Amino acid sequence: MIETDQPQLVEVLPRDEYEAEHLPGAISIPLAEMDKDRVAELHPNRTVVTYCYDLQCDLSSRAAALLTWFGFRDVVDYAESKVAWLAAGLPVVESRRTDWW
Repeated sequence: MIETDQPQLVEVLPRDEYEAEHLPGAISIPLAEMDKDRVAELHPNRTVVTYCYDLQCDLSSRAAALLTWFGFRDVVDYAESKVAWLAAGLPVVESRRTDWW
């Protein structure tokens, strides 16, 4: 789906988790900040895929429901989320910070 449809990937985890690592091309809209102004950067006629950390995290399903309520018609909750992506060995964008220590 990512290669053919070019969906809009939205990580809904807190921003620091997005900064540490995220799926390539994903944007950060933490669920706690998701409102009409923040989702205005998304194209309403393109597929939106929400994801969070793992199957036990319900943030992505809640975000998908909220996006649908905001009027987005093609919203997918990638329930397996970041953990499944990493386990499959797929690429991620990692922080280049060197001041963690």
